[in-house]
Amino acid sequence: MDRGKIDAADFRELQVPARVTIPQLQTQFQERYELDETISWALVISSSESLREVLTESEKILVTCSDDMDYEPIRPIVHRIKGLFLNMGAEEWASYVTSLKKSRKGQVYSNFQKLMENIQKNFNEIIILCEK
Repeated sequence: MDRGKIDAADFRELQVPARVTIPQLQTQFQERYELDETISWALVISSSESLREVLTESEKILVTCSDDMDYEPIRPIVHRIKGLFLNMGAEEWASYVTSLKKSRKGQVYSNFQKLMENIQKNFNEIIILCEK
């Protein structure tokens, strides 16, 4: 047994952080970085574009990987997602993403897939912003 490792059931049991809305994100940027409304809005747009990019990249990874993959093939995208969340001030989401590293081999694919579903669901308002 891998000590400290989590399987798909354990990952699905982790508490998914709260949904992030556009007003919350804009306020976060204004307060954290002491920005005015115009610049904070530009960062919201940038976050939307970045989230769409990582979701697209993740979909490609999910298509090419198999159920028995280990963590290494997704390390770069997970690191990018974590950094994006930290820049957005979504520390709970960054921590949630980091928990993927603890996945047992053979559970990484399933856990990564669930992570991406949760990101899509909880950041949907921000993701679709640039689609309009």
